[in-house]
Amino acid sequence: IYLYDLVSKNLPAKHKKSAKRIAEIIIKKKKNHKIDPVFVASIIQIESTFNPEARGLAGEVGLMQLMPSTAKEVAEKLKIKWIGPKTLLDHMNNIRIGTAYLSKLRGFFDKKPNRYITAYNVGPGKILRIENSNDLPKFYSSKVLKFYEDFYKKISAARIPHNLASIN
Repeated sequence: IYLYDLVSKNLPAKHKKSAKRIAEIIIKKKKNHKIDPVFVASIIQIESTFNPEARGLAGEVGLMQLMPSTAKEVAEKLKIKWIGPKTLLDHMNNIRIGTAYLSKLRGFFDKKPNRYITAYNVGPGKILRIENSNDLPKFYSSKVLKFYEDFYKKISAARIPHNLASIN
């Protein structure tokens, strides 16, 4: 229910009717890739502010702001029919492809969060080129992790009975 609330609150008005479906897809992908649904929602928040029609300046598409070339490769492995970038405008496809790609990066970067989260944003090639330097970008991963932490604080606060919440 908390994930549904997060999705519903952040979706643009014209997409509110899709909130339940989007939350269900995010939760379902947890089973496939063992990725916390709130973490996936955090990526979506930072990437597209939950706008399923979002388009990035470099050509990224949809909720998880995937590059079509990367998405096509992942879609083929997942046996998702690829009909070009339009494939990424479908909520289910975008989240399925995005979580699979995130899971692949997590494994590739040996579960080092700053590396795989940043690689999701700038590409794994750039991270490999600068991995051993002090130049590893931290801004993007910090934003994702901050949203992730804030959402869990909201969940915790919502679970505390109101009569106990005001006790110092």
